[in-house]
Amino acid sequence: MTQLPSQLAVLEAVVGQTVAAIGLIQYVYQDVVDDSDCFLQLTMKTGSVVLLSTGQGGELVRVDDKPWEDPFAEPLDDVNREYVRTSGKWPFFDVSTRDDMAPLIGEALHEIRPIVAVDRPDRLRGVQLHSGATFLNYFIEWDEAYLTWGQGHNKLREFGFVVI
Repeated sequence: MTQLPSQLAVLEAVVGQTVAAIGLIQYVYQDVVDDSDCFLQLTMKTGSVVLLSTGQGGELVRVDDKPWEDPFAEPLDDVNREYVRTSGKWPFFDVSTRDDMAPLIGEALHEIRPIVAVDRPDRLRGVQLHSGATFLNYFIEWDEAYLTWGQGHNKLREFGFVVI
């Protein structure tokens, strides 16, 4: 049983659309942002959204068409405030103007291609976004999300992944 068709339908729906905003959802603990892991959210000019996150078993990409909803957004009660203080949270950061993300803003997504493991091509491990001359890879390995740039990034080969 493959998970690819249902996941790809959400992605294919935004091909040809223009990127309006990019966000990262990153873990924050005691006001320190952990840059080693993230979810990726693309918002299109049409209002369509693609949210990429760690999925089933920490090895697959989950694809949603709904924007991130922070379960610990203010206002918080005392119990949840204490939980965030002691455990951290995953807030949304708009990174549209960041040097590495800005080239995607205002560009149409030409193609979104699946990233799979060579030995398990039926399971979505990530996606490659192609816009203009830019290739952005988002993929999952051992419960960690990776963002890399370029068509054939070394990390993909290191994990035994291919873009199909």
